[in-house]
Amino acid sequence: MSSSWNISASAVTATAALGNAPWPMFQHDLLHTGRSPYLGAQAFHLKWSFDVGGEGLDSTPAIDSNGNLYVQSRSGYLYSLYPNGTLRWKFPTFESCCVGGFLGLESSPAISSNGMVYVGSTDGNLYSIFSNGTLSWRYTTGGPIQSSPSIGPDGTIYFGSNDGNLYAITQRGQLKWKLITGDAVVSSPAIDFFGNSSVATIYVGSNDAKLYAVSLAGGLKWTFRTGGALLSSPAIGLGGIVYIGSRDGSVYAVNRGGSLVWSFPVSSKCGIDASPAIGPKGTVYVGVGFCSDGFYAINRNGTLLWKYPSPEIRSSATVGSDGTIYVGVDDPVYAFNPDGTVKWAGGCCFVFYSSPTIALDGTIYIGTEYHGTLLAIS
Repeated sequence: MSSSWNISASAVTATAALGNAPWPMFQHDLLHTGRSPYLGAQAFHLKWSFDVGGEGLDSTPAIDSNGNLYVQSRSGYLYSLYPNGTLRWKFPTFESCCVGGFLGLESSPAISSNGMVYVGSTDGNLYSIFSNGTLSWRYTTGGPIQSSPSIGPDGTIYFGSNDGNLYAITQRGQLKWKLITGDAVVSSPAIDFFGNSSVATIYVGSNDAKLYAVSLAGGLKWTFRTGGALLSSPAIGLGGIVYIGSRDGSVYAVNRGGSLVWSFPVSSKCGIDASPAIGPKGTVYVGVGFCSDGFYAINRNGTLLWKYPSPEIRSSATVGSDGTIYVGVDDPVYAFNPDGTVKWAGGCCFVFYSSPTIALDGTIYIGTEYHGTLLAIS
């Protein structure tokens, strides 16, 4: 499609990778582990809340190196807040509900090492925004963007669009390549670098029920078919095993060659929209939406470690440095101990697709659906 500029490209520095920040992107890192090096809140205390105007907030907050927050709302803006919950700025992204036909899922911002913020919108644009809240550029795709961007070491931005493509865009807003899939790409790409920044595989799901493995040059390596649409985003664990939830109700573990390691039937009644998180010992954590089938901890070998019965869960889990698992549930926010017992639960206002993020001081941030508020929990 096309790139539009409001500010000269010369203002963008040569190379900026993913930011070295407490929580720079959806699910924390390029592997999508959802795991933080910091100790999260050990008890529930509502520190503050910020109202985004009464619209739902299903984006996951990002946190920069100064502790500032970035989160998108269906009120049509990307918000930046100071750590005390006051507004820094807001930028119009024209985000709205249900344009893409997949209720709730919203693109979450990613922050580069030079402070640029990237976020997709249901208006079909990927926005590049300076840290002061002004537009650098926008790139227009052929459909709404509900996928969250990932930033490679060379500054390339990878994301999906509901036009069915996986995109790779330069820091200057120019198309490097795009790869067509068989349906909308709501899933967010994860990247496995094998310990080498020059050799990598990008993994992303498509609503055509396939997991795609793609080279950095945009070449298709392989596909793996599941039994349902893949709105869930892949997470990469020990040994390069890729985990992803499917709307067929199962979690799949696939190796780097595209072969099935195992599948775990989480629900016979409804699909999985949440993205897996991976604990320090390789445990896979995921919840089930709509059917209230609970929250699951699955061992690396594909056997059940524990299950907690709960209302619907579409939020993706986060893991603190002590192994505590945080997740948004239909109503409260839960914190689980690694053995599956509840550490604490609290909050209000229906958490749907927004996922918890952990700040340097342990504050948990998460968005709410109907009330459209960002919660800070300490």
